[in-house]
Amino acid sequence: EPEVAITAIPDERKGERLIVLYLRAAGSLEVLRSIMDNCSLPNLWKPTKDSYLQVENIPLLGSGKLDLRAIKAIAEERLLLVDSVPQ
Repeated sequence: EPEVAITAIPDERKGERLIVLYLRAAGSLEVLRSIMDNCSLPNLWKPTKDSYLQVENIPLLGSGKLDLRAIKAIAEERLLLVDSVPQ
């Protein structure tokens, strides 16, 4: 079972925002952020610090492949809830 999945959701400012869904088994949030911060990807392709969501499981299709629609739906739903909370 995969421990990390990355999807993109619409973003008003940038057009698109990368979101990382991860299981506890993937490691701590700090470790995941450090890996991404120190990789050779351009900054445009790196998720922002508030774009990591710990989940109980990563949705899979019956074939065992990632369920990309379900992953995106989880990201949109969770971030919609966070963004709608008054600061």
